[in-house]
Amino acid sequence: MTSADALAWAGKLLAAILHNEQPADRVLSRFFREHPQLGKRDRNQVGDLVFGVLRHKRLLEHLAQSETLVDLAAAVQGGALVSVSALDDPHPSPTPAVATPAVFDADASADIPPGSDSVVASQAPPLSVADSDFSSLKPWLRYSLPDWLWQGFVAQLGEAEAMGLAASLNQPAPVDLRVNLLKISRDQVLGELEAAGLAPLPTPHSPEGIRLASRYPLGGLSVYQSGGVEVQDEGSQLVGFLVDPQPGETIVDLCAGGGGKSLHLASLMQGKGRILACDRDSRRLKALKPRLKRSGIRIIRTQPLRHERDPCLRPYTLKAHRVLVDAPCSGTGTLRRHPEIKWRLTPDQVEAFHARQCALLGAGAALVRPGGRLVYATCSLLSRENDQVAAAFLKEHPQFRLLDASRILAAEGIQGLSSSEPYLNLLPHRSGSDGFFVAVFNRL
Repeated sequence: MTSADALAWAGKLLAAILHNEQPADRVLSRFFREHPQLGKRDRNQVGDLVFGVLRHKRLLEHLAQSETLVDLAAAVQGGALVSVSALDDPHPSPTPAVATPAVFDADASADIPPGSDSVVASQAPPLSVADSDFSSLKPWLRYSLPDWLWQGFVAQLGEAEAMGLAASLNQPAPVDLRVNLLKISRDQVLGELEAAGLAPLPTPHSPEGIRLASRYPLGGLSVYQSGGVEVQDEGSQLVGFLVDPQPGETIVDLCAGGGGKSLHLASLMQGKGRILACDRDSRRLKALKPRLKRSGIRIIRTQPLRHERDPCLRPYTLKAHRVLVDAPCSGTGTLRRHPEIKWRLTPDQVEAFHARQCALLGAGAALVRPGGRLVYATCSLLSRENDQVAAAFLKEHPQFRLLDASRILAAEGIQGLSSSEPYLNLLPHRSGSDGFFVAVFNRL
């Protein structure tokens, strides 16, 4: 494929992504299925361009209107041209209009077929656009962020920390796996992956995690086929340890999605007890079935919900030992994997997420038995979806008290995550994982 052909295909794909509410990698996979004439090498070349532009879109558009364009285009192999040609507009808006943002959770990568090579491009090396030539630009231009999102990061973290975070969000994310200890040990999996030439490393915090530098078609590996591993970010794995389910308990996963966390909870329970995995999206719950079959886990029952106060939850009122509310959120903690979120999300949508998160947390609280645990989690970096939701909940529910997340993890042998706050607040440039927020409550 020539450079001109790659640019043409990338332009079409980029336009499809920017005007679609589905995650970019799903749009990309569908696009390539619809164009089978593109071989694997072509798909990787086009995907590399598209994800590079999605990460650096605002900077590229700014430079496309200046004399710097020629030098930049050479530096990124023509990627700057895609952001203009794809939108058929010489002065494209940095925020293309779409109906709503996609709802993300930390197990989103597990919903992508592991054997698909069409998503390898999302792990491509970053474009080289953050060097000294751009140091004079405003940070929100240099790091390609909407003004309001940059201002939010600065308000929460201070400018220096916000710059570190913003820079990290333009880097590709690693691929994390969780070992199913009901079937195999982490050392055994490390050995199998090393034999396959993947250079795996243990995750720095989760005792069940393995990190790969880039995506690999896992579907062809026996350790995956047999249910020995699942794709799950390390931050998502830490949520399970904070729930800390015990064998024989009753657990409700109120926003289970594709079920990655439910599977982890069942493993931590040694396959003993019962888990109710709920979600308003029945299609995502159905995706859990083949994963259950691979894992050998039999204690999870799925339950589609019409809303968070669905009558089917009444039998669990004040009965659940642990309730996990892994709430729908903006997904800003996954920007390394889903850079398109930056160009879809608006402050009004964050407010809508906040309202829904408060409602879900209240609904989850009604299910927790006295002495039980309620865990609230998001893959968001925004205070409005995180500590402000937790604070509002505590104000309205005096029968709950906030526990120290770092102490819970330390008691389970997970070190290096101490915090001045009682919450677990993972930032990609600090933790290496996706961005995560977790608050742990105990019912008195």
